[in-house]
Amino acid sequence: MRGVATGIAVVSAGAALAALAPSAGAAPVETIWPGWQSVGPAPGIDSGSTIATSGTTIFAMRSAADSYSNSGQRHPFVVDAAGVQRVGTLTFGRTGQPAIAAPSQTRLVAQNGCEVQRSDDTGATWGTVALPDCKELSAGTLAFSDANNGFAAAGGRLWSTADGGVTWKPTGTVPQSNSYVTRPLVAVNATTLLQTPDGTSLRRSEDGGATWKVVALPAQGGMLQTALPSVGAVVRRANGAILVGVRGAVLRSTDLGKTFTRTDAPTPPELAGAKDLDVPMIACDAANACVADIDDPGVSTRHQGLRYTDAGFGAPVAGLPRQASAPATNTIVGLQDLPTTTALVRSTNGGGTYGPVITGNTSLGSIGGDGLLSVIRGDRVSMSTDRGEVFTDAPLPGPSPIVEDVTAPGGTIALTEDGKVSRLVGGAWQTVADATPIKPKAIAVAGDVPVVVGTRGVAVINKPPAVTLTSAPALAGRGFSGATARGKTILIWSGTRLVRSGDGGKRWKAQTLPGRITDVTIVDKRFAFALSGHRLLTSRNAGATFKGVGYPVPLGDGNGIDTAAFRDAKNGVSTGDAGLQITTDGGRSFRPVPTPGGTEPVFADSTGGVVVQDRLSGDLYRFLAASKAASAKISLKLSGRAAPRKARTTGKGKKKRTVASTVRVVGKITGIPLDGTVHLVTQGTKSGDQAPAGSAEVNADGTFTRKVRLGAGDRLVRAWYQGAVLPSGTIGGSASTAVKVRK
Repeated sequence: MRGVATGIAVVSAGAALAALAPSAGAAPVETIWPGWQSVGPAPGIDSGSTIATSGTTIFAMRSAADSYSNSGQRHPFVVDAAGVQRVGTLTFGRTGQPAIAAPSQTRLVAQNGCEVQRSDDTGATWGTVALPDCKELSAGTLAFSDANNGFAAAGGRLWSTADGGVTWKPTGTVPQSNSYVTRPLVAVNATTLLQTPDGTSLRRSEDGGATWKVVALPAQGGMLQTALPSVGAVVRRANGAILVGVRGAVLRSTDLGKTFTRTDAPTPPELAGAKDLDVPMIACDAANACVADIDDPGVSTRHQGLRYTDAGFGAPVAGLPRQASAPATNTIVGLQDLPTTTALVRSTNGGGTYGPVITGNTSLGSIGGDGLLSVIRGDRVSMSTDRGEVFTDAPLPGPSPIVEDVTAPGGTIALTEDGKVSRLVGGAWQTVADATPIKPKAIAVAGDVPVVVGTRGVAVINKPPAVTLTSAPALAGRGFSGATARGKTILIWSGTRLVRSGDGGKRWKAQTLPGRITDVTIVDKRFAFALSGHRLLTSRNAGATFKGVGYPVPLGDGNGIDTAAFRDAKNGVSTGDAGLQITTDGGRSFRPVPTPGGTEPVFADSTGGVVVQDRLSGDLYRFLAASKAASAKISLKLSGRAAPRKARTTGKGKKKRTVASTVRVVGKITGIPLDGTVHLVTQGTKSGDQAPAGSAEVNADGTFTRKVRLGAGDRLVRAWYQGAVLPSGTIGGSASTAVKVRK
C-alpha cells in the first residue's frame, strides 16, 4: 500500500529544535467523531494557523481548508487541554480563515462571517448560532473580556454576547480601513472596546461599539497625539490595566484605556545599532508579569523580548513567538517557524526558553512499502508494522527526502532521493549502498536483501555497498518504477509490464497486465494484488498470474481505485474517486465506508477496521467498527415499466440513433441525517459489474426519485448510500435490494 506522493522536500529541523526546551511525551489524542481514533504522529498545525488560549487550554485552527462545496468548507482544528489533545473539523458556509477565541478553559468559540460555532466541553461537541440581522460575508474577529461577555465583528458591524456566545445582539460598528478585513479587537469589559484600525491610532468605545473616539497617546517627549508612527500590540492585563506597544515604548492605562503613561524601551542587546524600535506584541500572564517583543522595523527578522512590569523594563529574554499569549502564570504560547515546518511552542519559565507542543502537519501520503505504514512529520518519520496499532518514531536519514521505506529483519531500510540506501539500526541510520547509477525509483526487501529498481534497471544488493545491475532477458533494456517482495519472491513493474522472480532475483519472467500498474503487494505466501488501470487484480500464486475481480461501488461517476491494502486474502480496503470502500471477500464485492469530512482519504489500510489519512489535515484516523457500523435502510421500487429502446430519425441527414430505455425509480431511506444523497446503479445480473446511473437528493421525509437510463443488458437497479460520520456516531454504507426492471 502506497499513498499519494507529495514531492515535499523535508530538511532536518533538528538544529532549530535543539535550541528549544525539551517537550513532554506524546499526549493522548481524541477525535470529535465517536468510534474514530487518532493514531500515528500527534496532530499538527501549519504556518497560517491561528491560536487562542485560556489557562491550560490551547485552541489552534489550521489554515488548510478544503475547497468550498454545497455543504460548506471544512477547517481542521486541534485542542490541547491539560495534556490531552483533541482533533476535529468545523464546517462553515463561507470561505476564509475563521476567527477563534477561548473565553475559558472549556469554552471555545469560532466565527466566520455571520456564523458562530461554540463548544462548552473543550471542543468535543459544537453548536452553531447565526448572528442576527447579519448579511455580511466578510471575515470577522472575536474578543471576550471573560467567559461570558464578548464581541463578534464582521463587515464593519458589531454584535455582543453576555452568555458565552449562545445568543448575540447587534450593538454597533467597528472602525476599519478595509470592509473585507476586520482588525483585532480588545474587549476591556462588557461594554468597553479598543482597536487599532490602521496601525497608527487607537480607537475606544465604552458603549459596545455604538460610538468610538480616538484616544490621545503620549509621543516621545510626552506630547499627546492622535496618531503615532506605529501602534502595535494592545493587551489587557489580569489587573485590568491596558498596555499598548508603540514605536519605542510601551503605554500603560489604569482607567480602561482613557489615558496613558509612557515608558520608553531600552535597546535590547540583540538589536544593537537599530535606528528605531517597534513593540508589535506583548504577552502578560495571570500574575501581571509581561514580556514585550522589541523589533527592528528595518530588519524584520531581528527581535528580542524584554520583561516588563509597572516599574518598567527588565531583563532580556527570548523574542516572542508569533500570536504570543500568556494564558497562565509564567506560561507563554505562540507559533514558531522552523526550517521545514511550524511548531506551536510553549514557555513555562516566563519566556526564557520555549519547547514544541504541537509540530507541523504530516506530509500527505504513506512512503511505506510492503505493509509498512510510514508518514513524515516535520523532520521525523513515524512507522507502524502492525497497521496502526503501534508507531515508532525516528529521525530522517538526512536532508534528502525519503522515496520509500520498507521493514526488514535487520532494521527498516529507506531509499532517499539522492540515491542512498540506508538502514535504521538502534535509532540511527547507516548508509548501506549508493544506488545512484541505476537512477532509483523504488525499493523492496527480499528476505533481508535490498532490491532497488530504477530507470536503468534492477539491482539486488547481496554484497553491500556494491550495486550491480541484474542481467536477465526479461529485464533487458528496461527501466522500472515499482517493486515489492516477500521472502524470495520479487515483483517489479513499469507501465503495464510486471516481472517476477521466485528465487531471490536469479531468474525472471515477465507478464503484461491490462492497464498501467500503480501498485503491487504480496500479502502472504500465495495471495497478492495489483492495481492495474485503476482496477483491482488478484493472484493466488504469489504473483505468477493475475486476474480481475470486482470494482468498488460506483458512487456518482467514480469507480476507480487509487490505493488499496489487504490485511489478508479476504479483508481489504480501497480508496479512489468513489471514496473509501471495504471488501471481505478478496475484492469480489465492496461496501462504502464514510470518513470524517466525507472526502476521499489520501490512503487507507486494513486493520480489522480501517486506518485512513485525511486529505486536508494529514492526520491519521482509525475506525475499528468499519464492517459493523449501523446502516441506513433503503427501500426501492420502479414506477411503471421501462420505456423501450427506440430508433429515431434526427437531423437533416435523417440519421437514425438509438434512444436508451429509461425507468423512474422511487425509494425511501431511513436512519440518515436530514440531508443526504442516494447513488443509483444498474446491473445485468446480481453478481455483475455495477454501472453508475446518477444520484438523487433525499427529501425531508426520506423519499427520493430519479429517472434512470438503462444500458442494453441492464436488468436490475440498486440504490446505495455512502454513509456519514456524525457527532453522534457513524452510519455505514448500505444498499437496497436489487429491483428487476419490467420491460
